[in-house]
Amino acid sequence: MANEAWVWVVGLPLHLWSREVFKLIRDGCGGFIAEDENTTSMAELQWARILTKLVGRDLPTFVQIVVGLGSFSIQLWWETPPWFSQVVPAGRLLGEGVLADEDEVGGRPRVTCSGSLLEKEFQAKV
Repeated sequence: MANEAWVWVVGLPLHLWSREVFKLIRDGCGGFIAEDENTTSMAELQWARILTKLVGRDLPTFVQIVVGLGSFSIQLWWETPPWFSQVVPAGRLLGEGVLADEDEVGGRPRVTCSGSLLEKEFQAKV
């Protein structure tokens, strides 16, 4: 697995477009490496693209930014290469002689979606 990945911060409101908010997001996602040139120059205001360090495989899919009494839920998209994991049916793992379902061994592919929420509080300067 790569040690870094680009994360797209999608739909960030303009009043939250600041280095302080980017730092909160980057630190929460593993740590800052770099910003995309279009993010720094504000050439694409639909999203910000930030290169972050990766810590494990549990990548947040949303960031929640609290401003005063309100909260913004912002979607995160990750540019990561696919990775492979070995799947071992629970019955086979424990050696209990339990026969695995056809879907569990050599059957149809299954999809599991996961993601977590990264929460950050931002104090807007008024």
